[in-house]
Amino acid sequence: MKIIETHSIKRLLIFSYAFAPDSLVGARRMSALSKEFSSNNIITDVITVKNRYSSGLDDSVNSNHNIISRTKVFLPSTTDYRRDVYHRLKRRVLSLLRRALFKHDVWEGWKFFATRAGLRLTKQHRYDAIIVTGPPFSSFLAAEKVSDSSGVPLILDYRDPWTGYNWGNKARLKYTHVERRIISKAKAVVFCSTTMKSCFVKRFPEFANTPSAVITNGYYPFKGNRILAEENSINIAHSGTLYGERTLTSLINPFAKLSASYNKPLRVHHWGYIPNSESILFAKAGLSKNLHLHSRVRHSDLMGYLAGADVLFAQSGSDVSYALPYKIFDYMATGVPILALTPPGSELASFFERYAIGFTADLNEPESIATALAKCIDAGNSTPPEKLLWQHIGSNYIDFLTNCLPHD
Repeated sequence: MKIIETHSIKRLLIFSYAFAPDSLVGARRMSALSKEFSSNNIITDVITVKNRYSSGLDDSVNSNHNIISRTKVFLPSTTDYRRDVYHRLKRRVLSLLRRALFKHDVWEGWKFFATRAGLRLTKQHRYDAIIVTGPPFSSFLAAEKVSDSSGVPLILDYRDPWTGYNWGNKARLKYTHVERRIISKAKAVVFCSTTMKSCFVKRFPEFANTPSAVITNGYYPFKGNRILAEENSINIAHSGTLYGERTLTSLINPFAKLSASYNKPLRVHHWGYIPNSESILFAKAGLSKNLHLHSRVRHSDLMGYLAGADVLFAQSGSDVSYALPYKIFDYMATGVPILALTPPGSELASFFERYAIGFTADLNEPESIATALAKCIDAGNSTPPEKLLWQHIGSNYIDFLTNCLPHD
């Protein structure tokens, strides 16, 4: 592994509400980046929350060589979704309390503890930069306070936009002045996608000259055993939560159209939450046997199932046209062709144009979905792009920090 000579960067402080072994996708970016920083001889201290506030832990998603400070959370967002009267009432009461007490988001009960941990650490150590990732964006407020008090340069890392995107939600716009204030203090800004950066500059043109970079997520190469979900079938795999424009039902018409084209049945396998309405629509189309639902599994096991599939399925609707879903990078690690349903001109569509990792289709055009699915089935596996390995993504991040931070 290439070791980068970092003459100016010796130690970094990271604020990340979700962090390994939290199974949330929001934990993955900083968990991987901090691992790469540490592998390049940069001491990396991470401020995050205690494991008990996680909705799920997965020890196969880890981050090595980090010094982690785990804190409490006041009125945490619940991780207990039992549906009996007591737990439903408890969730309702906590939600009302958070709404009454927190201004910026439901995770703001972490801000005090994160700030306190950051102030303590900056008194003990000399840091070259503070990196804060969001959402949640109440984390930005904690990092801002610590940067102001310590004088350590602040780096903002956007996994999603805050107010710099047309969410169609006026409530977010009232925080524009808060975001503008924090940006004005930042030494640099990092975005996960080009579209996100463009939206940011349009929203905050006064910061167009602030040092910034687009640094996507990355992947670690899959080295496990491929697991066949079902033999004698063409298996399309999907993982994650279905909501908004993300749906498996867009495969119903393509399945019906292509069923006569192959001597094996087409089946979709899903790991994660699915609304009951999805199953009902498959049943109405006479395709109940073509939909297979699986319980959540450890990430390492899920990767084996994904690697054993014939096609991997992803969607990114017009509501999040800026996004590169993290599952795309997990999918990419397997080399299995990806069918991505996304509007033309979206960040995901542009990404597929740059890298030969599969085929895209418009979510609202069944004919194009069937055509793209057939291309994926016939394509076979390929080698994922090496430049998107986490090792290279980490190197790019370090190079950017080295260039925009003051040298000794």
